[in-house]
Amino acid sequence: MEKRAMFEKEKSLREKKHEEIAYRAALEGIVLLKNEDILPISPRKIALFGAGAKHTIKGGSGSGEVNERHSISIMEGLISKGFEICTKDWIEDYDKEFGEAYKAYQRRQKELLKKRNIQQLMEHPFKYPYGRAIQKRDVENMGTDYCIYVISRQSGEGSDRRLQADDFSLSDMERENLTMCARFYPNLIIIMNVGGSFDLRFSEKIPEIKAVIHFAQQGSQGGKALADLITGEKTFSGKLTDT
Repeated sequence: MEKRAMFEKEKSLREKKHEEIAYRAALEGIVLLKNEDILPISPRKIALFGAGAKHTIKGGSGSGEVNERHSISIMEGLISKGFEICTKDWIEDYDKEFGEAYKAYQRRQKELLKKRNIQQLMEHPFKYPYGRAIQKRDVENMGTDYCIYVISRQSGEGSDRRLQADDFSLSDMERENLTMCARFYPNLIIIMNVGGSFDLRFSEKIPEIKAVIHFAQQGSQGGKALADLITGEKTFSGKLTDT
């Protein structure tokens, strides 16, 4: 996702150094929670779904936001590593849904700003849509047994996460889509693009889920770091704060 945060077209030495630091931090912060003899995998044709696939959440809202020049999404990281994404129709449809939802959110924020309602402005950060239902045409005859599904939830300054609205658990749409993926892909990898706790009991009930990765919110170089980890070029070393 391109940003308008820079005045110069060329990257400065400072930017390049910061990118390297961000990359190393992402490598050390991504946690492998489950791996049943599926990772690492070599670049190949792969199905990719989920809110955070292309619109990966890189950081929190409010003071957790940084307007860097460019942020590498999970999809971009995979493609740059040589993976071929075979579910682009679903991702393009999600793109449109995301764009419409974000425009509606911006209109609401402008109205609140006019009313000087700063508290409500911060209490309700943008909520990523879950995407449409995955249909047979999205998964049939794709020429791959591998699927990555990216679950995303935003968190940040001024707004607590809520028990309502599926913030800590799967939405009905995500549950339905994961069930569909499990029918067609015996090798299913879940990536948690979530800045906090999440109920992972669903992963124990779907035997096709062979790996679970806690990606969290990994900054501008997260997509690159993830691709290097799942291909085995780098080794997972991240740990949870509690067990």
